Amino acid sequence: MYKLLKNILFALLPKKVIYANEAFFRKVIYSIKYKGNNHLCPVCEKKISTFVKAETGLLCPNCGSLPRTRLLKLKLNELNLTTQKVLHFSPHRELQKGLTQRLNSHYYASDYLGSLTPYHFDIQNMSIENDFFDIIICYHVLEHVPDDKKSMEELYRIMKPNGMGLFQVPFKNGPTVEDPNEKDPKIRLEKFGQEDHLRWYNLEDFCGRLKNVGFKVNPIKIKTLELKFDFFGLNEEETIIEVRK
Repeated sequence: MYKLLKNILFALLPKKVIYANEAFFRKVIYSIKYKGNNHLCPVCEKKISTFVKAETGLLCPNCGSLPRTRLLKLKLNELNLTTQKVLHFSPHRELQKGLTQRLNSHYYASDYLGSLTPYHFDIQNMSIENDFFDIIICYHVLEHVPDDKKSMEELYRIMKPNGMGLFQVPFKNGPTVEDPNEKDPKIRLEKFGQEDHLRWYNLEDFCGRLKNVGFKVNPIKIKTLELKFDFFGLNEEETIIEVRK
């Protein structure tokens, strides 16, 4: 049904109009078909009848959040963010909205190429003073950048002593594969799992790279946690990398 309603919209309206009003159209689709009490999206805090199955994971029909975003919101709910300076790379739109309202000027949302965030930091070379942020959220970014070592060094530099980071990238079995110089989207898709990726990390190797720049690293496999996986539409196979300085 979700796909059908989506196809109807694309048949009736120009893509530019749909993308500019995506949040509104999602809420309409949610109201028509997906309002219910079987599940809860922690990001938009809407109760829904069912999540939508998509190639990238279970989708919230109201805000478009994926399991990793909902897991992140649950993790952030555990933290006292009131006086914390938070840097958030490539945030989900609804999560960015909620954190901006909650933290105001203490929240720095950054998307290097995007237009919906107030900041556009180059993670490989950031014009930010040393020891500035209490918390850094870096989800599904480092697999995109040519120099991940330099990026990790920058993240370490701008984090306060005793600060915390929540990092995540796609992981694979077997050794990390990477080629920062690969330009062909088809080859990237074949080798790294997505057309705009430059590497596909092995979990142990990713943690090792973070340790090499100075971080204390704690990989958290969420299947070991006591969470309502079905109720919140979470992926039990996910891993969050919690780092400390």
